[in-house]
Amino acid sequence: MEFFTVILEKSSRLVLPHNFVKMLDGHRPQNMKLRQAGNGLRKLWDVEVVFDADGRMYLDRGWKQFVRAYDLGIGYFLVFRYDGNVTFAVKVFDTTMCRRRYQDDDDAGNGSRSSEYCDRCYVYGSSDSGSKSSSDSGDSKSRSDDGLAMDVPELGDRAMPIVLEEYIPQPGLGLRRSKRIKMMKEKVKKQE
Repeated sequence: MEFFTVILEKSSRLVLPHNFVKMLDGHRPQNMKLRQAGNGLRKLWDVEVVFDADGRMYLDRGWKQFVRAYDLGIGYFLVFRYDGNVTFAVKVFDTTMCRRRYQDDDDAGNGSRSSEYCDRCYVYGSSDSGSKSSSDSGDSKSRSDDGLAMDVPELGDRAMPIVLEEYIPQPGLGLRRSKRIKMMKEKVKKQE
């Protein structure tokens, strides 16, 4: 199961979607493990899970350390994939609408580039100073390698539809536009 969340405020804990809690079918884990997607199982973050009186599930103690380690900020878009065995793989997209790349990514040290990243988002560690920039060309689109399915979050009047595209390196052609995230406010148009 996958879901996403947008960081709207600084908090020492993160509420998980009700549908995810329902999917657990009554199982109430006391701890979860988080890993930044792309770094294998080298770094797992232990995070305590708590439930409130209404049955909402939160990532609590340990969440703040994960946020600090990956320099997550307001406006960041996180995609969680539940790997089973109480483990989440987390993809991080920053306010440039590109996926962040960290030093502990599997291919970060060998100079190769995964199709998950675009040159504009080539961010190492927690600062943007290591980012590179490049112009993109073409309009090729391809499906995400992990088949992300997105839902509009329940944010009341702040709900935004999400459009996903990918950036794919193509030999001899450079970087082709295809994994960029655009968030647009929904507008209702009257038909005349």
